[in-house]
Amino acid sequence: MSISKVIAGVVFNVAFYALLLFVPAGTLRWWRAWVFLAVTVAVMAAAIYSMLPDNAGLFSERAIGVIQKGQPLWDRILVTLLVVSFVGQIVFIPLDVFRFHLVPKPGGLVSFLGLALYVAGWWIMTLAMKVNPFAVPVVRLQEERHQRVIDTGVYAVVRHPMYAGLSRWFWARRCGWDHIRRPCWP
Repeated sequence: MSISKVIAGVVFNVAFYALLLFVPAGTLRWWRAWVFLAVTVAVMAAAIYSMLPDNAGLFSERAIGVIQKGQPLWDRILVTLLVVSFVGQIVFIPLDVFRFHLVPKPGGLVSFLGLALYVAGWWIMTLAMKVNPFAVPVVRLQEERHQRVIDTGVYAVVRHPMYAGLSRWFWARRCGWDHIRRPCWP
């Protein structure tokens, strides 16, 4: 995968986040959203920098999308529901902060810890993708890429490190905002 496609992917992801945050907020004057976007760019850049030299094939596979040929129907349904849930959670944050006011703002320490947990989640997922060239977002046997079980690196410690990192990442997103929709710690 070319570096221009990787950069385009980062720009698309950050722009997508920005739309999901700022359009429902109705304002660009939201410093916590800007901090979140800046941290997201930083962790994405660090992840890509550490993985790209060894895993260009993984980037190509992940760029295909979340619905792929050969993917089981149950996984297509589950992935679609997860994407809708993900988008809904992000959109809910600015709606609550600027309109609903359903929950109180967290303190500065909780927000900082939330961002730290968000970065830790990215780091765990990056470690997993660094050693697992088959870590695509769909359930699919990758025979054409000679898929095998990975049991080195972070996989030697945790059987499903992507889930471990993703769960921290999801919880942490709620901590760094002007509100906490539900408890941000497991």
